[in-house]
Amino acid sequence: MAKKNLNRERKGQAAFEPAPYQVFEARFLDEEAHALDRDFTAFLNAKALYEWTKSTDTFRKTPPSRARTTTIISTTGSMEFECRGTPLGTLDFGPYNRAKFMQFLKEHPGIRLKITPELPESGRLRRYFEGTIVPLIAFYQDGMDYHSSEDRRTIREWLKEEFNGEMVQIGGKIRVVAKSTKGRAALNPFVERVLDWMHENYAPPAETLDPERFKTWRDTIFPFGGPDNFIDYNIATGISIHRECFVKSFPLPKPTPALKC
Repeated sequence: MAKKNLNRERKGQAAFEPAPYQVFEARFLDEEAHALDRDFTAFLNAKALYEWTKSTDTFRKTPPSRARTTTIISTTGSMEFECRGTPLGTLDFGPYNRAKFMQFLKEHPGIRLKITPELPESGRLRRYFEGTIVPLIAFYQDGMDYHSSEDRRTIREWLKEEFNGEMVQIGGKIRVVAKSTKGRAALNPFVERVLDWMHENYAPPAETLDPERFKTWRDTIFPFGGPDNFIDYNIATGISIHRECFVKSFPLPKPTPALKC
């Protein structure tokens, strides 16, 4: 410090006066002696929630760059061109699609075109479907475990085939093929059809399909050490789900009716 002050004097600057010593009291703030463990447990549960969201969100949220995709279809139905709308009211095709589109217009001058928006799906509805509807249907099936990701995947694929399928001819035989549920236009009516079928055949308690109750469990119960699935949470909070009251078989060629208990 003396050497620094000597240099400051040579430069015509005032000498530096060090601040007086200060005394601080060190106190242990975790008086309950469990805050660190509690916070670390919360961190682990938050990490588990993130992993659960990744594993149950079959179709991840559409990237912002492709969030508003538009499909242009010719009236003949023979060609489709994907592009994105811009705030200026123009369409961004990209180099490859632009070249194809321009060539198509040259070959078909004056042709009528139909623009069909492809809206991004609701991530909240997708999580609700994967975390509430699919496990609950697995719960009602004999020989299935709603904790099993493989059983939930089987249920999901069957629902897509049953409630969002189309009949196609393959090898001379008519088969039902599941269509994609990606996108809000496809996902919303698909979930509504599944819910109608569930209410008609299983009549589950309203709490087991309550979106707000599901959100409360997902955001405030599960991250802090609560049940790791919505069904167990409902059971733990006293919601009565009578599994034995239903005919349980899978795969289901037709909706399974409920038995009167």
